Amino acid sequence: MENLRDLTFSRHPEKLQAQWVVGFVDGEGCFYVGITRIQKCPSNIKVLPEFTVVQHRRDVQLLHALKKFFGCGVVRQNHGDRMAYRVRGLKSPYRKDCSLL
Repeated sequence: MENLRDLTFSRHPEKLQAQWVVGFVDGEGCFYVGITRIQKCPSNIKVLPEFTVVQHRRDVQLLHALKKFFGCGVVRQNHGDRMAYRVRGLKSPYRKDCSLL
């Protein structure tokens, strides 16, 4: 078993460990799938998957570390003094306006 101190990010936030990320995201992360009607799509619907982690602005360094860990996504202001790390999927090269975002 690894030492719990080795699973934290406080000393080296740019070097997150997978076990720590799994536990943190389990408590702080959110998966969401939005479905929107769009007339120009063949099926008339667009699916919008999203993974989000929201933290207070003082912890924005952690959100940037998650972005680096996953190699995708954006860090932006959420509401008020909260920031969010968001991943909205990958665009399909086969469907321009109706791709999964």
